[in-house]
Amino acid sequence: MNRVSIAPYEKVIKIYSESHHENDMDALNVIDETFEQGIFEAVKEIAYLNLLKDEEQLAKLNTPEEMASKEFDLVFKKAISLCDNKQQESSLFRVEESINKCSALSLEKYYIEGFIKGYIFVKTIHKGEI
Repeated sequence: MNRVSIAPYEKVIKIYSESHHENDMDALNVIDETFEQGIFEAVKEIAYLNLLKDEEQLAKLNTPEEMASKEFDLVFKKAISLCDNKQQESSLFRVEESINKCSALSLEKYYIEGFIKGYIFVKTIHKGEI
């Protein structure tokens, strides 16, 4: 099967010559695995770029997570109003910042994982394994 390579031909030859193989089929398996790793990295990058592009649309969805976020905002504002000094307020804002960062990274992780699972599913269908 002809493939479009995202790696320079010289690197493929180098991998082939450096792989410990008993025959050409073993070497091709090593190259195939390397190719798959490259494809997964490319798919991750595509997923990340799509996530950035789709963030506005995702934010507009009224999901249970969105409702929970609104509830969190109300509870957080109430907690801030109960603070006696700036140090307590500052601590709460650091907690909020940390929670937001964790949420954003989780969203990114799950989006990219879903994208990759979709790629694997399409690839499986294309191979006729389903």
